Amino acid sequence: MEMTTLIEACERLRDRFLLSLLRGTGLRIGEALGLRHEDVDALRGVVVVRQRLNVNRARAKTFSRDVPVDPALVRLYSDYLHEEYGPLDCDYVFVNLWAEPVGRPMSYPSVDRLVRRLRARTGIEFTPHQFRHSYATELLRRGVAVEVVQHLLGHASISTTVDTYSHLGMEDARRALALHGLTPAKLTALLLIRANPGCDQTALGRALSVNRSSAMKLVNFLVERNLVERRPGRDLRTNALHLLPGAEDRIVEMIKSLNDSDARMSERLTPTERTQLFNLVRKLGPARGRRPKEAAE
Repeated sequence: MEMTTLIEACERLRDRFLLSLLRGTGLRIGEALGLRHEDVDALRGVVVVRQRLNVNRARAKTFSRDVPVDPALVRLYSDYLHEEYGPLDCDYVFVNLWAEPVGRPMSYPSVDRLVRRLRARTGIEFTPHQFRHSYATELLRRGVAVEVVQHLLGHASISTTVDTYSHLGMEDARRALALHGLTPAKLTALLLIRANPGCDQTALGRALSVNRSSAMKLVNFLVERNLVERRPGRDLRTNALHLLPGAEDRIVEMIKSLNDSDARMSERLTPTERTQLFNLVRKLGPARGRRPKEAAE
């Protein structure tokens, strides 16, 4: 949504095309500034990224590659050439049109000034590189193979792609649980209470490796959500924790959401990779609880 707002806030077709290109291809800003008109192949529907020297010091960091572009992006490029670029004689796609030296390739400082104007106009803090991350994230969430994403981004090593976007699995899990108003930690507490009906807050805190205050906050949250109730415990100082009627159905729904999220993630893996992952997880064994002091920090 923010990417669309930023693009729509551009007053010039050139700037709108630049941001749309970053969002639609995942190019680095240096790769975009180094583009020549010959690199935009409208018939094939690709933008060609090449390693070469550029007078504006823009550079492509890794290997040359073809990146597919949407027809709408090609139309925007055509509109930009027709309405703003005009008869200028320059090989570069992005040039200075309203500030001196007119007709010279845009530079990094020019982009920086554009970013500052858009930040002031929209109130959105961003960098051009965020468009690249948005592009990669969308591809991975659609199930595009990580090897393909590596090539499209121009990463020299697949480990760079994996390391940069390995957080998506946890983000997807958090998003799935957020629909139910919970976090992974709160669901874990709920599952522990289900497995140990009648446990008290002290036992729950030990199981989660959190202090008494943190355990109380977790239980208060679950009580407010009508998932758990406190009943009289073994003595006057303790409460026994039990699931409320209906909590089991909600737990089933949440676990299904997580399983669906896991399935979407595992679709990106080959059968061999999936087997290797499962073997590694089994080899790790049960997680060891952290000391309460560490968990509270």
